[in-house]
Amino acid sequence: MVDCGDVPVTFGDGRRNAERARTALQGIVAQGTVPLVIGGDDSIPPMVARALAEQHRFHVVTVDAHLDFRDEVEGEREGRSSPARRMLELAGVLPRRPCTSACPRVRAWRCATLMLATSSGGSVPCAP
Repeated sequence: MVDCGDVPVTFGDGRRNAERARTALQGIVAQGTVPLVIGGDDSIPPMVARALAEQHRFHVVTVDAHLDFRDEVEGEREGRSSPARRMLELAGVLPRRPCTSACPRVRAWRCATLMLATSSGGSVPCAP
């Protein structure tokens, strides 16, 4: 495990912040590694998933207090309760139907998103 440091951000400049994060993640993934990203808001998991989806097929497992599957909230599509939907829209994410675990008693700061890169293209079983 290697600490690659923080991606610099500018408050209020979401578009450039996302571009810097995407560039940093692409560099990490291009070296054949899978990034472990800690911290951030609802816009971060889709950024990580996009970088992985360029070279891998993978599963996303989310454990959260709610589904985070809204298409948009007040015009915002890159965060604000929509990360699970944004990730499922990516071609590299398997399976092509959502498999979620909502934990209503979990506080937001204890929630996690786990992305499992696979080369086999297998599937993670979901309850029907």
